[in-house]
Amino acid sequence: MSFYIHPSCKIHPTARINVVEGYLDKDAVVNEHAVLEGYRIEIGREAFIDRFATIGGGSCFDRSAFLIAGHWFHMGVNSHVNTARGVTVGNEVG
Repeated sequence: MSFYIHPSCKIHPTARINVVEGYLDKDAVVNEHAVLEGYRIEIGREAFIDRFATIGGGSCFDRSAFLIAGHWFHMGVNSHVNTARGVTVGNEVG
């Protein structure tokens, strides 16, 4: 498996993405110094991940670790989602 980033996504050059499998759907924005890391991350369309926000932490590369987020997922500046125990959120969650 692999991590798919839709071509319409805007990823800042300082953002770091290290994900084994999943996807970042169309029109997502990942701002400067944001970090997405872990075993499985699935994020719906038009997500906004702001500066210095992080997804991962702890044992994020364990096979049971994941983030599944619906459309219009929003992470503010310096926010964090720890995926070690698995996290599922619906649409329009920030």
